[in-house]
Amino acid sequence: MTSVDDRVQHELWRGYIPVEIHLARDEVASVTSPAPFFGLVPRGAYLPSWCDAMAGGKNKCDPHSHFSESIANLPIEQLYTNDSSSSKVTPQPWFDFEGMPLRWQLPGGVLFDVLSKESNELPFKVTVHYSGGIASDAENTCDDTFSDDGLYVSPDTSTVRGYFFNTLKEACYIRTGSASSVMSMTRQAQEDLWRSVSTGDRSLADKAYEQLGRGEGPEEDTDTIRYPVRVYVRMCSSNLDVTSWRDIHWTSAPIEARVVDETNNEKVSRQSTVRDALRMVVGDIERRKWQCTVQGIELDMDTPLVEIHGKLRSADRFMHISFAWIE
Repeated sequence: MTSVDDRVQHELWRGYIPVEIHLARDEVASVTSPAPFFGLVPRGAYLPSWCDAMAGGKNKCDPHSHFSESIANLPIEQLYTNDSSSSKVTPQPWFDFEGMPLRWQLPGGVLFDVLSKESNELPFKVTVHYSGGIASDAENTCDDTFSDDGLYVSPDTSTVRGYFFNTLKEACYIRTGSASSVMSMTRQAQEDLWRSVSTGDRSLADKAYEQLGRGEGPEEDTDTIRYPVRVYVRMCSSNLDVTSWRDIHWTSAPIEARVVDETNNEKVSRQSTVRDALRMVVGDIERRKWQCTVQGIELDMDTPLVEIHGKLRSADRFMHISFAWIE
């Protein structure tokens, strides 16, 4: 019998972010600007791997194919990177949102939740570039503030894939104390899981998750559970545009299932909530009213993590929580 968590997960994986992609103006070689490219990005997909998945499909309906006749004839070293798995050279795009480069390390759904002012602000309008980027490495660093150094270009799809599986290992280690289940996955299970991330087809991931274990321990044993979470906090009002990654503070850390509050010299144990996740990044949160979003769903600040982690976690098994303060 399918669990509630699994049924919710299947529905979430069917969720897409409508995108409207424009070619950067300084790369347009045609007399008129080309029409934008419209697509549906799975919430868990990384933009570079999604582009590759679209290009590898039967219809080859991807941004680069759409804009190919309008892209300026720039030096090939600016436009392409060799892909060791193919004899061809493939374009490596990078994206921006209102002039702000988008980090390829964040899934499309997380980018939208963090940067959009309103959940109904669709389609997600971004600009694609095929030149001028400075490649960033895939080092899994978790600074309190994203860096603005360079433009966020994925060297190739294998780098994005490697980043995803390293993140998955980290989440499994936090949850179980070991990443062995990820490292012992069969090659086919890894291929299917990665394809499911890029295409949003959850059925491809079922066998992989069977090898990982659908659950990582009894949910009712809340005294010993740690939840893998990544928290993103807009340090400006939700009514204002984010102009720099320095406006986003974030952290990646485990949260204990239970916390202890001390009131009037009395210690009281309670279930951790999304409010406790916010406190990891912003110590004094009481001066403002906060909005919390997970997987595009607005949550009450006192929602217990035990009720939502299994349902709302991403393919990498982290739960990505976005916060913005409301004026």
